[in-house]
Amino acid sequence: MFGTRRLLVSRSLSRQLVRAYSEAAAAQPAPPALLVALRQDLKAAMKAKDKEKLNVVKAILAEISNAGMAQPPRPVKNDMDILRILQSMEKKHNVAIDSFKTAERQDLVDKEQLQLDIVKGYASSVEVMPAERVTELVAEVVEELKGKYKQNKDFVLNMGMIIRDTNARIAELGGQALSADIATAARLAVLANKPPQ
Repeated sequence: MFGTRRLLVSRSLSRQLVRAYSEAAAAQPAPPALLVALRQDLKAAMKAKDKEKLNVVKAILAEISNAGMAQPPRPVKNDMDILRILQSMEKKHNVAIDSFKTAERQDLVDKEQLQLDIVKGYASSVEVMPAERVTELVAEVVEELKGKYKQNKDFVLNMGMIIRDTNARIAELGGQALSADIATAARLAVLANKPPQ
């Protein structure tokens, strides 16, 4: 009798746990498409015994994982976050290639170049707004800000304001842009609209 009651309680508890776990899993946002592709490529490279690609994909996934454990944590939420990691890796590979060229180690240059090409392949799969389009959006934002604050004689354009509004505009359009492109266009706009001394 006591054994049956314990069994009923444990089944009820396990159902509640399964339900809670299922609801928590459903509430989780879908992982970025590029992260899914990287995980699939990891499995494919293991099956194909493609050692070079396997090493590069493992390195990328390790960098993504490290971003989530950094202080402060910067977990990867979308493909743009992964793109920033890939761009950082590209810079490291380019530095290594230059060093190996200086040391006249063509074997290591070739190895780094192969790894760089794989990283660039993943980076090019992320769709970003062209720099020219970002510059156009920044110009539109600047004109709107100037119109909005034209009554205020003390108003001075600043980069933070331009970047904030440009990011909002890009999000409205459903696009993605490199923060470096936005910052460059914003800096040029501030310089072009600087009040005369």
